[in-house]
Amino acid sequence: MPAAKRPRRELTEDWEQLRLLVTAPAQAAYELLRPIVLFGRTPAERAAETGVPERTLRRRADRFAAAGMASLFAPAASVANDRRALPAALRQAIVDLKAEYPPRNLREIARICATRFHWSVSHHTVQGVLASAPLANPAPRRFPPYHAIADPVERRLAVVRLYLEGWNVKSIAGYLATTRPRVYDALRRWFAEGLPGLEDQSRAPQYPARKVDLKALAAIRRLQANPALGGFRVSAALEQQQLFLSPRTCRRLLALHRDLGAARRAAPAPREPRPHLSWLPWSSAPPVRVSGCALLRDTWRERRRRIRHAAGREGGASCSRPSRRRSADVLVPRCARSTGASARGPGPRPGRASVVLSAI
Repeated sequence: MPAAKRPRRELTEDWEQLRLLVTAPAQAAYELLRPIVLFGRTPAERAAETGVPERTLRRRADRFAAAGMASLFAPAASVANDRRALPAALRQAIVDLKAEYPPRNLREIARICATRFHWSVSHHTVQGVLASAPLANPAPRRFPPYHAIADPVERRLAVVRLYLEGWNVKSIAGYLATTRPRVYDALRRWFAEGLPGLEDQSRAPQYPARKVDLKALAAIRRLQANPALGGFRVSAALEQQQLFLSPRTCRRLLALHRDLGAARRAAPAPREPRPHLSWLPWSSAPPVRVSGCALLRDTWRERRRRIRHAAGREGGASCSRPSRRRSADVLVPRCARSTGASARGPGPRPGRASVVLSAI
């Protein structure tokens, strides 16, 4: 005789014992209603035995009489009429969005779902869906990386399409493997100029506008008929024509015209070197290494000789030694006497250092 699959227990009608023996909610609901629907017990008596409210027992008994054993099972939720239940397509889209770009946050997924399905979803709902559903395999990329797209318009258009779907700038930059400033630049062009703004544009500054135009180039070319004019004079001549260009810009344009075939400035003729005037006080003589005492002694000898020579010119042929007052009056630097300055000029009277330097 084969062994029993289930343990044998004593028959009982005690509800507390029956609750411990049942294994399914439908079985517990039937044991609760069996004395009422099978033996005719009243709901009040059964409520006193089990502790379940009488109205609940009466309602369940009426449902059992109408639907039979199907009333013991939990009714299926009506998805069509319940706005709180998410459609299957929306739940699958949430899972796919997370699998497409895992760093994307919950609020961004909710914003994309609201844009794509016109269904307002909370980020808490998105978190619950992702926790209950298994993570799908990564879907194939919709767009290659930014630098892998050859056409510059298509590259910027991919940024715009993702942004219009609800992606934020950080996710777009991470998904396309580019920088956020480049994403901002593409969006700025799109909103400012539309599709034509997505083409490559010049990086030259537009504000302020360039001053060098065809009119300025033609004016400089006419002035360059005189090759001797430089940038400063060309700039001054252009100001008279209400064209304001800096001398440096004029020099640059003159060099440009010369490279294109304009006349060049003639080379200056070589000059003969002037004779070296070593006897002038400001002339540069080669340095001589002498002692300080010898230098001062030679300086005072030269000073006395010049005083006598000046006194001889003023007094005639007499070369007598002048008085101290007279010598003080005619004591002037050599540079002042050579240029015709008076002995008592308006400047300060030179001292010993001036005499020494003039002698050197």
